[in-house]
Amino acid sequence: MTEKFFNTDGRALMRTFYPYICNIRKEWNNAEQYVQVVTYYLGENVDICNE
Repeated sequence: MTEKFFNTDGRALMRTFYPYICNIRKEWNNAEQYVQVVTYYLGENVDICNE
């Protein structure tokens, strides 16, 4: 039930805030930052930053 409740909002959050995630990855020089969250909501092998 929790997954169904949060999945829609989680996907929308990823689509809205991906520039922030990409900026954090670049600033921290860590391409793996937030990878688990992105993978959970958007699937495996999704490169939101196109790095």
